[in-house]
Amino acid sequence: MHRQQRSDRPHPSASPRSAKTHIRKVKFKRWGNKTASQARQTFALFGKSLNHDDLSCISQKDLSDFKDLLLGLSPTYGKSREDKDLTAAQLLAKGAVVPPGKRGVGVDATNRHLNFRGQLIKSIQAQGFAVDSALNPAAHRTQESADPMDEVLP
Repeated sequence: MHRQQRSDRPHPSASPRSAKTHIRKVKFKRWGNKTASQARQTFALFGKSLNHDDLSCISQKDLSDFKDLLLGLSPTYGKSREDKDLTAAQLLAKGAVVPPGKRGVGVDATNRHLNFRGQLIKSIQAQGFAVDSALNPAAHRTQESADPMDEVLP
């Protein structure tokens, strides 16, 4: 009998450098269910914020645009099942009805999203994709406006 050889080529509609293809391939086994779910949500949101789907074209501006998206979201982002089906523009429009001082996900959630985004970029590089080595995912981390230790110490 003739054995069919397995093709290493991806499906024609799924470029190997595509964000959607990569996100499906990320292994979540080292994380618990909640962490894996949060990572998937972050990766999907990052994919929505990109104006392209080619991982080799990720720029520092794309990283900045993602943080802008996080800061423009409604504080209730992710609590509605319909949020996952909305585009980045629709999510920003939903956040625009909230007063500017109350807009965006919290500092901890923002940093969690940014950490997952950084892990995604490292994973992309580890798989051999050419990603700009000057990317600095940590440059966008958010800090509380006041140092919490100042509130505790006299």
